[in-house]
Amino acid sequence: MRPRTYLLLTVLVINALVAALLGVSLVQSRAQYEASADKTSQNLALVLESAISGTLTTSNAVLASTAHEYLRQLTAPRFDLRALNRHIEAEFTQLSFNDSLRIAKADGSVAYGTGVDAETNISIRDRDYFIRLRDHPETSTIISQPVRGRLSGQWIVVLARRVSLPDGTFAGVVFTPITLERFSALFSSISIGARGVVTLRDAELGLVVSQPLASSAEIGSKRLSQTFLDLAKTGVSVGTYDAITVIDGVQRKFSFRKFENEPFYVFVGLAKDEYLAPWRSQVLELSGLMAIFSLSTFALSWLVYRANRQLLRQQAQLRQMAFIDGLTQVANRRRFDEMLPLEWRACRRDGVPLTLLMIDVDHFKQINDRYGHHAGDECLRAVATTIKACLGRSHDLVARYGGEEFVCLLPDCDAKGAFAKAEELRLAVQALAITHEASATTPVVTISIGAAITTPVDDNHADALLELADAQLYRAKSSGRNRTCLSEDPAPQPARTP
Repeated sequence: MRPRTYLLLTVLVINALVAALLGVSLVQSRAQYEASADKTSQNLALVLESAISGTLTTSNAVLASTAHEYLRQLTAPRFDLRALNRHIEAEFTQLSFNDSLRIAKADGSVAYGTGVDAETNISIRDRDYFIRLRDHPETSTIISQPVRGRLSGQWIVVLARRVSLPDGTFAGVVFTPITLERFSALFSSISIGARGVVTLRDAELGLVVSQPLASSAEIGSKRLSQTFLDLAKTGVSVGTYDAITVIDGVQRKFSFRKFENEPFYVFVGLAKDEYLAPWRSQVLELSGLMAIFSLSTFALSWLVYRANRQLLRQQAQLRQMAFIDGLTQVANRRRFDEMLPLEWRACRRDGVPLTLLMIDVDHFKQINDRYGHHAGDECLRAVATTIKACLGRSHDLVARYGGEEFVCLLPDCDAKGAFAKAEELRLAVQALAITHEASATTPVVTISIGAAITTPVDDNHADALLELADAQLYRAKSSGRNRTCLSEDPAPQPARTP
């Protein structure tokens, strides 16, 4: 075969292979973006359910306490209005999400509570929640449909609790309204993209509130995609599905959760064109690069092509060598020093704990002295490989800190998880059964671990976490080695004002 033909065929084969690899990579990349959107929408729905459920639980507790105090005043020899108002004001301080805390008498007149004075002439006797509580003694607490507040004029949902006299006679209602704007503000605080949506629906799937904020005419609407309706028929309380939104025709990925103890559903929808925008950019970029690559390979000679490939490989190796410890093939000290402040800031942003494990190979000097430096190197390689294998999460980091010391960074890992993981590492290394007859601890190689856990609140104390882990490592070594010592004491941080 002529050299030119051979070169042409070679270039064609290479281009075909590269194009195939890029195609497979793009398919996998899209699947990853879809999976990430699934997880993101599910997590956001869970966060919103937890936040709203927490607010409603607190509100129920406040209503119960206020109802008890109101009943106590009603049955006391003298009705102490000041004491009742003090109690209402104290309880209302717990309701940061709620608009007010009020009491309506048995006739429906709003008589006591925040924003109520002698000139207030408001009655709720025609409200559905008041009528249901009045006429159904077995019902203690109700969450209303959205209504217009008569004092605020805003759309609200009302949490109301019946007050009954000792003989069961209806004595009134304690209630606390929550404006729909409060829910909308909560929804606005999460990142869902410019075309993302969040909706809260009641148990009958009527629209309560949404972000972007729905018009008054849409409140109570039950327009939902057939995809969700089919899912709902199966009885699932949590799910994710793709659908075109009925109102605006935008294709979105929705995750929904049915509240466990409250009559609500929360839906989080991420617009497909937004969460796949980086992938589409990647398609364009890789397509452009593929076109350039093809033109270049046809224009350049085989020797130039080979030289270029060699140069690319060398550059990749150099980049890897900059962050990899040459002996153990785990991250080096430079990589750890770079990642510690990054993980610190990420955990501070997310409000999750950060765990740092400081690990020392017990009596390592005696390994070198007795078995030689080659055996010491093999020991370090085995320990590093074992530690790396035990760290199952992709964002966990193990690095060689220096000599026989290693460090592990475990974001979003609490004290219980940190101790369990440290013990797993310690036992895994011991299970290697690497002979160490010179050890004063055990006849095999073991490690000592110092663990420190904190939830960062600013950007200035990452080094303090390292110092705390080092102190725990010293304690582990001083206590006999081959053990884990853990501290949950936070790194020194400035006080946070309430």
